[in-house]
Amino acid sequence: MTKFEKCITNMVKATLNLNQYGALVSWAFNMGCGAAESSTLVKRLNKGENVNTVLSDELPQWVHGNGEVLPGLVRRRNAEVELAKKSGSAQALPPKC
Repeated sequence: MTKFEKCITNMVKATLNLNQYGALVSWAFNMGCGAAESSTLVKRLNKGENVNTVLSDELPQWVHGNGEVLPGLVRRRNAEVELAKKSGSAQALPPKC
């Protein structure tokens, strides 16, 4: 998981709470850092759009395998969106020095 934590930490410039960060790390673990880095999701976050809006809009689009919607990925993305929406006061990104 450390690889995917570093991946999200290095590419996402938005301020995230721990739940939002966890959802993105889960997504990157599942989809790969290369796909995450080139995604519209990361581009929108780095433009300063609302984090929960971006995650709610973009994560559900990552549910395809071999051109088909996979029910397991639908469940996983829904769980990631729900995690991201849970309030959390602890800040994850940017990291505190």
